[in-house]
Amino acid sequence: MGAPPRAYVLRCFHLHNRRMERGETFFVDLHMFDLGATLEHREVLVRALERMGSGLDNRATLESVRTLDSAGREHGAWKPISFDLPNPNSDLDLKSSIVLEYLSPTELIEQGRIASGLPFETLVRRLRDRLSALSTFYGDGPLEIDFRIFPEAAKRVRPVQQRLTWIAGERTSSRANLRHAISGWVGRVSYEGPVEGYLAWLEAGQWAGVGEQVVFGKGAYRVLGVE
Repeated sequence: MGAPPRAYVLRCFHLHNRRMERGETFFVDLHMFDLGATLEHREVLVRALERMGSGLDNRATLESVRTLDSAGREHGAWKPISFDLPNPNSDLDLKSSIVLEYLSPTELIEQGRIASGLPFETLVRRLRDRLSALSTFYGDGPLEIDFRIFPEAAKRVRPVQQRLTWIAGERTSSRANLRHAISGWVGRVSYEGPVEGYLAWLEAGQWAGVGEQVVFGKGAYRVLGVE
């Protein structure tokens, strides 16, 4: 078993290319997965966010931290969001379509290399690995799924329309003084085929992210529609 994934992800794609004026406020979303240590992690992460302002030459100050529910409404107590993740039926051949919008740069690894575009089979394979790891380390344990059968139906799903743009970017680690690429695809893809068995996984992935460097905000997407 490999190293555990980080117990949180940042969501800040809405700040891309945005210039802040003096006195203007902005927000960053934080999704947390370790329910057993949520309060402890919250305190640690709040302190980290406070230090971010200092790292920006004291140009930003943390004003408040709010807990929100799945609809974005302020909620006074921690309220976990849970999903039932079924094992997709490999024999299911009912065609339907789904539209995904990739909100932040998304990279998927396919056979040890960065995939060309965002193929559905690779997407659900990486989503399976991501959600399974989160459940193993921070949830109720390993998911009861057949890893071999899981992607079979996805092999018959094809992109029928896609508008993707490659975004090249980088981040700088102030601690190590190193630069790291944070590139990937953004845009919309309409997939067609037997997608029904993967809907719950795709819904859950909106919170967890998928692909490379998700902890830094990459791999954020949303489901726009299912037909």
